[in-house]
Amino acid sequence: MHQVNPLLAKLLAKENLTVEHGNYSTAWFDVKNRVLGLPIWKDHGKEVYDLLVGHEVGHALYTPLEGIHSSNEEIKGCPRSYINVVEDARIERKIRETYPGLIRTFKTGYKKLFDSGLFGEDHDFDTMKLIDKVNLKSKLSDLIDVPFNDEELELFYETMNTQTFSDVCVVVKKILAYQRDQDQTQQQNEAPQFDPTDSGDDSPDEMGHDDQPSTESDDTESEEESNSDSELDDDSPAQDEDGESADDIDEIINEVVEEEIKSKATSPKPEHNDEEVSVTDETFRSNEEQLLDVNDDGEQTLFISDYNQEERNNLIVPYAKLAESRAEVVGRPSNEWKRIEEHYNVRTHCNKYIKEVKKAVQPAVKEFEMKKAAVQWQRASTAKTGSINVDKLYAYKYNEDIFARVTNMADAKNHGMMLLIDYSGSMHGTLGNVIQQTMHLVSFCKSVNIPFAVYAFTTISGDVKSRKGTMDTDNMNMIELINSDLKKKDYDEAMYNLSLRVFSDGLIEHDNMHKRYHFNWRNYISPLEDFGSTPLNQALMLSNHLAKKFINKHGIQKFNFITITDGDANRIRTYRYQDGEHDLPIANTYRNDKIKVEVGGKIINTHAGKDLTESLIDNIRKTYNANTIGFFISEKNSEFNYRAVGAHYHKANGDFVDTTETKKQISKEYKKDKCYEMNDLYGYNTYYFLKGGKNALDTSDDEFKPTNTKSIGNDFKKFSKSKKTNKVLMQKIGAAVAWMSQLY
Repeated sequence: MHQVNPLLAKLLAKENLTVEHGNYSTAWFDVKNRVLGLPIWKDHGKEVYDLLVGHEVGHALYTPLEGIHSSNEEIKGCPRSYINVVEDARIERKIRETYPGLIRTFKTGYKKLFDSGLFGEDHDFDTMKLIDKVNLKSKLSDLIDVPFNDEELELFYETMNTQTFSDVCVVVKKILAYQRDQDQTQQQNEAPQFDPTDSGDDSPDEMGHDDQPSTESDDTESEEESNSDSELDDDSPAQDEDGESADDIDEIINEVVEEEIKSKATSPKPEHNDEEVSVTDETFRSNEEQLLDVNDDGEQTLFISDYNQEERNNLIVPYAKLAESRAEVVGRPSNEWKRIEEHYNVRTHCNKYIKEVKKAVQPAVKEFEMKKAAVQWQRASTAKTGSINVDKLYAYKYNEDIFARVTNMADAKNHGMMLLIDYSGSMHGTLGNVIQQTMHLVSFCKSVNIPFAVYAFTTISGDVKSRKGTMDTDNMNMIELINSDLKKKDYDEAMYNLSLRVFSDGLIEHDNMHKRYHFNWRNYISPLEDFGSTPLNQALMLSNHLAKKFINKHGIQKFNFITITDGDANRIRTYRYQDGEHDLPIANTYRNDKIKVEVGGKIINTHAGKDLTESLIDNIRKTYNANTIGFFISEKNSEFNYRAVGAHYHKANGDFVDTTETKKQISKEYKKDKCYEMNDLYGYNTYYFLKGGKNALDTSDDEFKPTNTKSIGNDFKKFSKSKKTNKVLMQKIGAAVAWMSQLY
């Protein structure tokens, strides 16, 4: 895991830029919309990251649209490659002047990139173009020694002192003109000298003297050769077929060559050609892909962006909005809930149950307070105050300790709890019991002043738009069911609505006959909290931001994060980045797909499937030093065994697992505690496996009812054992608020 810092760009730019990390091949900046796009780079160190971000912010602040290196706009007399070099020097100098702390960062970062060969290898300054010398010197500063002549040095100084983009274009033209003069001089020095009297058949060595060819000697030799040829072949023609002699042909060739030379000298030079580029700039841009983080196939790993503030606001349903939606449902003319509620005295019985819950947690509250006091006294310290204790003045002759003392009590840690409940359709048969346990936890936290927040997650929000590069929202809703900050009226109403879920499942006794009624819970719930699927990964991404806000608001020192679910998270999908505005195909991810997920400014390297869920939970645990607790509720006994044994295989990481013995161990512990516990599993500190069903989590405080007088002894033993089991289960659930041994 390495960290990205979107705030860095915003701070450097001194404006609220939109910073997007994604599957880009290079960094870019949308000047018009003020959006900075950053690719996912390998971890080359903080200096390289800050350099790349600072460089792009410099473009954001100072480069006009036509100056961006990817611009297609042609600027007369200015090759784009030359513009890139000089404009980079300008904007980097200006950003360093604004933030002097970046001076060392830029030099160190560029040195790493230079040593990595991104600017090329084996630089020969004797043959290197001026634009490349300027490029390397402006970036590496005193870390590299680049030779300049006087004219080149003057142009380098002009480059480093440009103020506007117009100045950049002026300097580019000067450097280009200088380079053309240098290239032309070099070509002239390398080209052979043309001699009209030279037939081109003789080498300089055959001419008698390299600099002063002997015309007389050549004529003599020519005559001898001519006579020799005549002697060998008297029929050999002295002229060609057109009647032209060899001398005439040479003269024509010389005229053509001279005309071509004259034409080249007088023809206008082009503005620039493809060869007029900065080699180091082009090399760096072609090697930029080496900075990117890629998978084993050489392709960029799929990157998933975090949800921004606007998206989080759309996905999270605060309690006030939920209450408003519930009132709207109940107030519909076709809804008969008010009549049912009044006829069956539903509110009366629910309020009675809420009081029973509060009473049931009082023993735990007392034990909590006693343990809290004990720990405080255990950590208490006694210190001298510096004031004389007048009651000890009589002993001053033989005891120097006559000062008053004070006992300092240890400060208690400020705990907090956040609970996530799965509202998927498969939870239907168990949700009533889950809500029962939730109400016990909430009542306990309320009694001991522990801040808490309870959320449910489901997938029934309708069409929620997904931004490019983000995880598909899966139409999720994150509903706030209750929290410790609610006013008494709202808190009581929230507890009443929780109890209605319990009431609807027939878990609250009605009247003295203990007859149970089942009601259609859709008569009083909001569509926002209906059953859906399991968007657990999306909920965990949102929870990271909710946890930060919750901890900061309440000054939490011991944060407890709990999830209750009965299945794995939905398979994630994401919108890949595309060039077209509406070209946004969904990309599915599978179990072994490598992915990178941005959460709260961190990039998590993981795989799709269960690994992603584990990584997101582990991120919450490490980021907030949280006590993470998970409850898995299986729908069937076979699933319970499959999941619990599978967890042992997961922890074994390929080592041998004795399935038979493991099943025996699981069965023994479940029989004792009605749950199976494992530590450090799936990103959780503690993970519990529970069996579903109507009475799986029942902790109701039933009175002892013997069947008859003869069996009263056995019945009482069974009752006591059942009560003990219920208490153990309550303690397991209570661990979510660091209760008992986990408190300090």
